[in-house]
Amino acid sequence: MPVATANKDRQIPMGGIPQLRRLSAEINANPFVGSAISPAADGHSHELLTGEAFQGFAREQIRTAEVATADGERKLEVDAGFFLANLPLTGVAQDDVAHRRVVYASDDNTFNMIGSGSPVGVVVGVAGTDLGTVMCRTADLQPNGGPFNGFETLADAGATLTTSQLDKVLSITPTAGRTLVLPIAADCTGRCFIIVTLGAFAITADGSGAETVNGTATFAGGATVGSVLRLISTGTAWVSC
Repeated sequence: MPVATANKDRQIPMGGIPQLRRLSAEINANPFVGSAISPAADGHSHELLTGEAFQGFAREQIRTAEVATADGERKLEVDAGFFLANLPLTGVAQDDVAHRRVVYASDDNTFNMIGSGSPVGVVVGVAGTDLGTVMCRTADLQPNGGPFNGFETLADAGATLTTSQLDKVLSITPTAGRTLVLPIAADCTGRCFIIVTLGAFAITADGSGAETVNGTATFAGGATVGSVLRLISTGTAWVSC
């Protein structure tokens, strides 16, 4: 359900210039300037609904009086691609910048860092009270459905993973059983590690301090070549998925 009631200036700073895209609008789409946009099941775009792919922010308002008679009859101009935007984020602080918290949209004008909704980008600055500067990345530029993914090869040793390795595929070729200690779950809410084992030895995930993995102190992944251990933070613990 759209919640925006007025045009919003997202105050996009220079440094990441958005692309202009013209999308096919759903018949009932009536976004304001700055409304987050997503595609409906039929492919036509409207105000973002949680769980749908983030397509960018509307550059123009479509008024309710501008009645369309069919999906796709109107075009919707959006700022898209890879760019910066200032978004309302309750309690955003420099710690969120340091940990590059992922920002999610739960509707066209509501954003959070708790893992609820559609990935929009990561926090890269604090623009004011409850206002964060976000490096946005539309869904077509989010590999494998994640906000920012990458690949990294881990050394053949036990290690403590860091928040800089979140949302990456981590490859390890162990010559013995190895233990990977996870960061504090509260610093990683809604984000994950994907660990690929290229050796025939178990990889054990160990929560920070007393934090658990699947309800226990440690959790061992598969001990076969090519096994994958996926771990996501709930904010207080880790679970495999």
